[in-house]
Amino acid sequence: MLKKNGTPIPENDMWIAATCKKLNVPLLTQDKHFESEKLRTLIS
Repeated sequence: MLKKNGTPIPENDMWIAATCKKLNVPLLTQDKHFESEKLRTLIS
């Protein structure tokens, strides 16, 4: 879906995001592409 919208996310980042969602923990990142996901993010 993200690739179709023109905002592909690298596979490694998808695994990180999936792990955070599964564990229900926020993601601390500097990658702006995580802002559009339904994740609790802490952007530094």
